[in-house]
Amino acid sequence: MEKKYDMVVVGCGIAGAVAGLTALRDGLKVCIIEKKGVSQIGTKPCGELTTQEALDFLKNMFGLSMRHYPLKGLKICTPSGSTSYAREPLCTIDRSEMGQVLVRALLDQGADIYHESAKSPMGTSCVKGVQTSAHTFYGTVTLDCSGVAAAVRRHLPMMTPQFGAAYKERVVPDNPVELEYATLVIDKTIIRSGYMWCFPKSESELNVGAGGIHYKKAALQEGAQFVLDMLDISGKRDLPGMSAVPISGPLPSLVHPGVLVCGDAAGQVNPLTGEGIAPAITAGYSAAKTVAIAVETDDSSIETLWRYNCEAAASYGVVHASLVPARDFLLSLGDRDVNRFLRDAVSDEDMANLIKGIINMDAGKVAQIIYRCWKAPQFLHRLYQAAQHMNEIRSLYLDYPQTPEEFPLWAEKMASLRHFG
Repeated sequence: MEKKYDMVVVGCGIAGAVAGLTALRDGLKVCIIEKKGVSQIGTKPCGELTTQEALDFLKNMFGLSMRHYPLKGLKICTPSGSTSYAREPLCTIDRSEMGQVLVRALLDQGADIYHESAKSPMGTSCVKGVQTSAHTFYGTVTLDCSGVAAAVRRHLPMMTPQFGAAYKERVVPDNPVELEYATLVIDKTIIRSGYMWCFPKSESELNVGAGGIHYKKAALQEGAQFVLDMLDISGKRDLPGMSAVPISGPLPSLVHPGVLVCGDAAGQVNPLTGEGIAPAITAGYSAAKTVAIAVETDDSSIETLWRYNCEAAASYGVVHASLVPARDFLLSLGDRDVNRFLRDAVSDEDMANLIKGIINMDAGKVAQIIYRCWKAPQFLHRLYQAAQHMNEIRSLYLDYPQTPEEFPLWAEKMASLRHFG
């Protein structure tokens, strides 16, 4: 059976839901294909950490309120006590509750939701919709918001992100816990290529977990236990979950004729913290606005859709791409140099900027770092290389091509910067 829409969205995660709500506000006919039943939408392993700004956007744009727990920012530390703070307003949410708020809003606004699995796109040179076992859905533009499954993107000649693994569980402490910051813990003896976390959702509920590159569940579970022991927290542990997480930064291009890719399917996850909720909200909104133009002009060519690429690059793209070498630098260090970095190389202001993909390379800051770390020349050299690499990638993303014709040369330059030795 054939069905026709202005926008076909594959996946009712955060990016897909926000895209749907945005398109409905603009008067578009929207279809969402989601394999989960309504009551299960939003149930996925997640760190549940996001920015206060992201929740404010949902409130101001759609009138949607989410129960959340405000935090002063992010604390990055080691077991030996070296600590740095990024003091930017954050909060934790209930991922399942957020999913339910979003899907109810979609249904209230008139979205058609089909609980089916997308099998393949309609066409590959220019996608005209998607097929499921029961239906063919035609759309002016199709959005792939299907997460790491990438139900549409994987059939197209587009890059694929690299993935790591993350494990989380809920902890209900035996005694109330007052934590004002989301906490990331780095200890190479426990998780060599990753980190552990404790994100408070209230004084009586914590999201605790661990993530890394090429890790199995048992090792990540050990990491979660390590965090609790380090923070001297005991309590009931339940709701375990494990998932793949994009770790390679954003795809260089998120656009194909007739298709826009959003959220985890596009690699739109912070490579340093793993936070993907705020980027998904931004991407879903931007993608739907681009679709509205495509519908108005009856043109789903890559030239018309390129606007989404430019907006994605200018928002979280430049930040996340710049953070890949920062993440790789931290993973390359031993515990001694991780402590040196947090203790001697970055101030709290530097860390707040680093989370945004910005690094201070002025003469005064460089001289200060050299003075504090002169006994570790190899560390200084690697730090300098990482900072240079970050700035090169940032500059390239700030000069993102404004047309598809300019993209191949840009992509070639980007490919030469992707790996930090």
